[in-house]
Amino acid sequence: MILETDSLQSAAADYLAAGQCVLPAKLAEKRPAIGRWKQYRNRLPTEAEVSAWFANSPEALCIICGKVSGNGEMIDFDAGGEKFDAWTQRIPPDLLAKLVIESTQRDGRHVYYLCEAEVCGNMKLAQRREGDKIVTLIETRGEGGLFLCAPTPGYKLIQGDLAKPPVLTMAERDILLQAAWDLTEHLPPVVNGPTHHGDVGQRTAVSVGQAGYSPEMGARPGDDFNRRGDVRAVLRNAG
Repeated sequence: MILETDSLQSAAADYLAAGQCVLPAKLAEKRPAIGRWKQYRNRLPTEAEVSAWFANSPEALCIICGKVSGNGEMIDFDAGGEKFDAWTQRIPPDLLAKLVIESTQRDGRHVYYLCEAEVCGNMKLAQRREGDKIVTLIETRGEGGLFLCAPTPGYKLIQGDLAKPPVLTMAERDILLQAAWDLTEHLPPVVNGPTHHGDVGQRTAVSVGQAGYSPEMGARPGDDFNRRGDVRAVLRNAG
């Protein structure tokens, strides 16, 4: 396990050796500290690049998620990690034990893993309405996304090793995402959904996980039903 006391340089070398796309970062801005960094969404940096970057003592490091890091995906628990404990209670213990978990500088939580298949872009999984604002409680960092991580100051590993992330099946990933979707306190209105079904249609047309929909995920059977189906007939047939 890499501890906070280890240097960023040695940690970066370990992460790169494990196939993780690691870059130096700016702590306050939570973004890479190099120019033209988006090219690394498609390729790993070389050992020489990482060595040169971290020899200049950057203040933080980050990992680029998605295909470049072996289909890496991170679930980010914001708002001081207030939904994290409730989420863990919905996850089978053997699956929970596999995950890499770290605390963040604002006492949130990061959960990191790799997938056996490609992951989609960033998704918002659980939200809450606070007045006129929608606050995100749980979201992912997927294809094209990134996150700051230990041993960056303020980030500490709680479980596992970022240099040895687990590879999950898509079924296991679905369990993690579903548990987060179930904790949302806000469902956005249906986009291009049926307008003739009234409140019942409006509420039931929002399929589980709708809050996490992103264009990268493409059209789903539930979306097609939302546009063309009649939920009242389904409910009547079910008694």
